[in-house]
Amino acid sequence: MSDPRAVTPDIEVTLRLHAQLREIVGDDSMPLRVPADSTVAEVFDHASTIHPGLASFRDVIAFACNDRLVTASVTLTSGDQLDLLPPVSGG
Repeated sequence: MSDPRAVTPDIEVTLRLHAQLREIVGDDSMPLRVPADSTVAEVFDHASTIHPGLASFRDVIAFACNDRLVTASVTLTSGDQLDLLPPVSGG
């Protein structure tokens, strides 16, 4: 019998996409199943493998988890909503 502690359960998170990121994905939200203890950065990288156009924003994007700004090192939990916030330009 295998050790149940050896298996990392998955969690479900929802990405909320804004501005040009919405255009890249073709929707304003994206559900993802990722390993438990995934960080914001790891979730973003996973989303970028599904939608490679996101990768170009890696160094300029801001993140909000459940409507609070967070860093890329924050660990997510099941049910979290992660906003991907691209830079804003104006004139």
